Amino acid sequence: MSKSSGQLIDVNRYRNRSAWIWLPPIAALILLALLYWINIDRELFLILNGAIGTSDSVLWANITILGDALILLVLALPWIRKKPELVWAMLCAGVIAFFVTHGLKEYFGTPRPPKVLEGGEFFLTGPAYKKRAFPSGHTSAVFTVVAVYILSIRNNKLNAFIFTLSCIVGFSRVAVGIHWPGDVLGGVIVGWLSGWLGLVFSACISWGTSKIGQHVLSIILLACAVALLFFYSTKYHEAELLHRAIAAILLLAGMVEYRAIILNRS
Repeated sequence: MSKSSGQLIDVNRYRNRSAWIWLPPIAALILLALLYWINIDRELFLILNGAIGTSDSVLWANITILGDALILLVLALPWIRKKPELVWAMLCAGVIAFFVTHGLKEYFGTPRPPKVLEGGEFFLTGPAYKKRAFPSGHTSAVFTVVAVYILSIRNNKLNAFIFTLSCIVGFSRVAVGIHWPGDVLGGVIVGWLSGWLGLVFSACISWGTSKIGQHVLSIILLACAVALLFFYSTKYHEAELLHRAIAAILLLAGMVEYRAIILNRS
């Protein structure tokens, strides 16, 4: 790998983008504080879930799996050769998000809607998880990946589009009846800050962009794609076709990219 191709993400490139760095988590924090201050988390959930969740359960099931951590992880496969610094940053951010999210879940222990509400009060599709609601893991995962991408790429129109899609994925957790709105806002905060910290860490520790690091990460991601295709279940049977299709396409793309890495090394 040449020096230019292995160069880390320029920290100044996203330090100067203060609006993108701070606006999403601050806005989510203000909305979260307002939500709890007025004490309308439950009422807002019932309104949103009742209005949107019943519209198309298959659609929302397919949208919500896009926040699954394993699916988001293998989305990095097409970039393992062209953007190893971006892949490394996403993996660093993902590790941070994982520990922060699960630490907060254990600390707060907030019950989920299926634990608090009666079955006829709300719409539920997929598994009826009852514990550790705050923050939403799916929302945290998708906003971690999106934060790394947006803070690394200068394309405001594309970034705004991707950010909107990530908001829809987060909202889907309310639509399928498994998270309160406050959980989703908490996931936005954790995910965005984890993405930023992942960029900072990856800019300081360059192992993931080294030759050995690129090989190791490629093999790990390919193994994840195999697991996603043959062994893993998102627990949303309505989204099984999309789940397997994503895994197969990304596994193929990853194999092509890794083959090119091997040939380049030779």
